[in-house]
Formats: sequence, structure tokens, C-alpha cells
Amino acid sequence: MNVLCSIKMETIECLKEFPDKGVLLVSADISPSCGLKIDEKARAELSGRLGERLQSILLGSNAIDLGSLCIIPGKYCWLMHVDLVVNQLDGDPFDVCSIATYLALQSTRVPRVDVVI
Repeated sequence: MNVLCSIKMETIECLKEFPDKGVLLVSADISPSCGLKIDEKARAELSGRLGERLQSILLGSNAIDLGSLCIIPGKYCWLMHVDLVVNQLDGDPFDVCSIATYLALQSTRVPRVDVVI
């Protein structure tokens, strides 16, 4: 297995439904050269399900404190992108993507923001 996981932080306006929380988006992409013998549509569906499942688990387990991603309540928050690319597939992609996400999150530092009025 060969998986690349990157974390990107972006400032956005807070969602009206959650004015005091940040946002998490997980996306996964299974590379055409990964060795999986399925067509492009099936690979895209598998990629989508993988990303949705990881996002659901991260949000459901409170592994990421979305409240800590709030910069100014009701105004600005962080949008955390977790992007995964599966380059080689030899087993269950969910297991390896879970581990890659965990390790990437362990080394992620949310930038400190000083608000000047």
C-alpha cells in the first residue's frame, strides 16, 4: 500500500448552522495506476465512499475538535481539508487511509491567528 495524506487549512466564513465551529472535509482519490482492476466509474465511487466513511468516523468520534477551529465565533473559522491519494493498492484501502490520516493529523499544527481591530 502506498497512500499520501495531506492536511490543508483555509479560512472561511462560519456556517450559519455552526457559528462557533470549524469545518472538516475529507476527500479520497484512488489513482488509476494503483493496480485495481476496475473501471473509472467504479474507482470514482469507491473513492467517494472511502472519503465519506473517513469523514463520518472523524466527525462521529470527535477525533477533531471542531470548536477549536473557530477563529472568531459567528465570523471566521478554519476549513480543514484532509486529502488522500491511494497510489498502490494491495489490501483494504480504508485501513491504510485511516492510519495515514491519523499520522497526518498528529503532525498538523493549526496556525495561530491574531485578530487586530
